[in-house]
Amino acid sequence: MTTTSLTDSSSLLSTNTAAVPSSAFVSDLGTTSTQAAISSSTISNAQSNTDVPTSSISTETSTALSSTDVLATTPVSDTSTSTSTTPPSFTDTPTPTLPVSSTTTSTPSTTPLPTNAILNPSFEIADPSSSSHTPPWSVFGSSSIQSNTNNAYQSRSGSYFAVLYGRSAQTSSLSQTFTQLTPGATYTLDFFYRYFVSSTFPQTCQLAVTWNGVTVGAVTNPRTGQAVYVESSVPDLVARGEAGEGDTLAFSNTCPRLTGATAQANLGLDDITLVQVA
Repeated sequence: MTTTSLTDSSSLLSTNTAAVPSSAFVSDLGTTSTQAAISSSTISNAQSNTDVPTSSISTETSTALSSTDVLATTPVSDTSTSTSTTPPSFTDTPTPTLPVSSTTTSTPSTTPLPTNAILNPSFEIADPSSSSHTPPWSVFGSSSIQSNTNNAYQSRSGSYFAVLYGRSAQTSSLSQTFTQLTPGATYTLDFFYRYFVSSTFPQTCQLAVTWNGVTVGAVTNPRTGQAVYVESSVPDLVARGEAGEGDTLAFSNTCPRLTGATAQANLGLDDITLVQVA
């Protein structure tokens, strides 16, 4: 039964192959292979009840298809060109050095403080040899340099001050002589004074300022006294600066004859300055 099937199948194949010109196999191998595949399919369907070895059919079909698969299975060479990328090179560019500008800071000129020609102007300096606070001042009458300790009278600043007592028909004075002043130069005197009066004073005492023996300023004490120190100035004091003589500044407190034995008008002085202005 197998032999009969092979014979029938060969006949069918021969018939179908003869119907196709041989030139068709040469010119169009793909078309012939396709037709052969269709013929094989037809034989398979027609002889569905016949046991035909599938190996014979598969062999012929595979042989026919193998020629057409050449192009499909031929590997395609990779024609892409591999381009090697060279990493970019970087050139170190030195950072420019900015020039350091030299900045000169100008110091504003300051006017020096005027020099006080008065020595021991607030009576705070004591003489090392005597511990007295009087030098280089000179006192006359009932005048003295006093401290704030256990005293009803007090200084304006620091701990010491001068007191010119004003007693009946008496003058008390305080003076200082200068030898270092500039001849012909102009000076201004500034000082603080205070009259200490314990009660209403019936008479008046007078504070006088003299420059080289000439009165340049005067103050009359208030009869009720003063609670605080008062500032007073005397301008336009011209220094003579004569060799061996110098210039003398003096303060005096002069009182008339007092009606009461205990009545007093005592003058306090502190913070005295004498500065050159021209």
